Amino acid sequence: MLSVDHQGTNCPSGEGSVTFGNKNIASGESATVTGGFKNEARGEVSAVMGGQQNQVSKGKASSIAGGFNNIATGTASVVAGGQDNKAKGDNSSIAGGSKNEATGGHSHISSGMSNIAAGEGAFVSGGKGNTASGYYASAVCGGENNEATHDLSTVVGGKSNKAISRYSSVFGGLENDASGEYSSISGGKENIAAGPHSSVSGGVSNKANGPYSSVTAGQGNQATGKYSSITAGMNNIVRGECSSVTGGSKNSVMGKYASVSSGNSNKADEEHSSVSGGRNNRATGKYSSVSAGTLNTASGSFSSVSGGRDNKATKNFSSVLGGFKNEAYGTYSSVGGGHLKKATATYEFIPKVE
Repeated sequence: MLSVDHQGTNCPSGEGSVTFGNKNIASGESATVTGGFKNEARGEVSAVMGGQQNQVSKGKASSIAGGFNNIATGTASVVAGGQDNKAKGDNSSIAGGSKNEATGGHSHISSGMSNIAAGEGAFVSGGKGNTASGYYASAVCGGENNEATHDLSTVVGGKSNKAISRYSSVFGGLENDASGEYSSISGGKENIAAGPHSSVSGGVSNKANGPYSSVTAGQGNQATGKYSSITAGMNNIVRGECSSVTGGSKNSVMGKYASVSSGNSNKADEEHSSVSGGRNNRATGKYSSVSAGTLNTASGSFSSVSGGRDNKATKNFSSVLGGFKNEAYGTYSSVGGGHLKKATATYEFIPKVE
C-alpha cells in the first residue's frame, strides 16, 4: 500500500493499493487513486485518476478519469469525465456530459445530458434525454428525448422520435414513430412508418402502414396497401396493393395497381383503374380511367371519360370524350361531347356518323 498526501487524509486499505491527492480511498485489491479529492476506488484493480467525489464501487478493472460525482460499477466500465455519470454495465463507458447512464453491456455514451444506453452494445452520442434500450446495438445520435428501443434500431437527431422495431430508423424531425421492422422516417413531424420495410420521407402526420409502403411528403396522407405509395399532397389514402397517389388532396385508391395522379376527392376503386386529375371523379371499373373534369364516372371495365362534367361510361369498353351529363350505356359505345347525350346501343357512337 502507498499513500502520498501532505495532510495524511488518504486511505489505501486494499492489498497493493495506491492513493495520491486528498481524502481519497483505495480499498480494492491493487486499486489506485492518482489524484483529486474524495475519490474512491473500491473495485479490484480499479482506478480513479482525478476529479472529485468519483467512485468505482465494485467494478473489477473499472476506472474513472476525472470529473465530479461519477460512478463506475460494471466490470471493466469507464467514465472519462463529466458530472453525475454512471457506467453500470460490464464494459460500458461514458466519455462525458452529465447525468448519463450506461447500463447495458458494452454500451457507450459519448456526451450530453440525462441519456441512457441500456441495451447490449447500445450507443448514445449526445443530446438530452435520449434512450437506446434495444437488446442489441441500438443507437441514438443526438437530439432530445429520442428512443431506439429494439435491436439495431437508430434515431439520428430531432426531438421525441421513436424507432421501436428491429432495424427501424428515424433521421430527424419531431415526434416521428418508426414501428415496423426495417421501417424508416427521414424527417418531418408526427409521421408513422408502421408497416415492415415502410418509409416516410417527410411531411406532417403521414402514415405508411402497409408492407413496403411509402409516403414521400405532404400532410395527412395514408399508404396502407402493400407496396402502395403517395408522393405528395394532403389527406390522400391508398389501400390498394401496388397502387399510388402522386398528389392532390382527399384522393383515394382502393383497387390493386390503381392510381390517382392529382386533383381533389378523386377515387380509383377497381384493379388497374386510374384518375389523372380533376375533382370528384370516379374510376370504378377494372382498367377504367377518368382523365379530367368534375363528377365523372367510369364504371365499366376498360371504360373511359376524358373530361367534362357529370359524364358516365357504364358499360365495358364505353367512353365519353367530354361535355356535360353525357352517358355511354352500350358496350363499346361512345359519346364525343355535347349535352345530355346518350349512347345506349352496342357500338353506338354519338354524334352519329352519316
